[in-house]
Amino acid sequence: MATIKITGVDEGTAQFVASRARSQHFKGQAEYLRNLVREDMARAAAEDRTALSRILEPLHSHAEKEGYSDDELVAIFEKARNEVASLRNSRASLKK
Repeated sequence: MATIKITGVDEGTAQFVASRARSQHFKGQAEYLRNLVREDMARAAAEDRTALSRILEPLHSHAEKEGYSDDELVAIFEKARNEVASLRNSRASLKK
């Protein structure tokens, strides 16, 4: 487990953190701050999933409209991935 040392915190902020840790029944300031970081990480992950869902929405709508099965979609993506890999390999061999 890593350790993070925080410096440059003014007295008012330190008192606020201590007060919040006590009022929310954490064992100490470190546990309170760890909890804040975990919550922020969870929020960021949820935002990333939401953004990806928005980006993929047109694809999902089209696939649903066309009636593609999951297996058909997997095959389409595998074919596209293989084509991209072939193009990259071709370009790499031209550079040599």
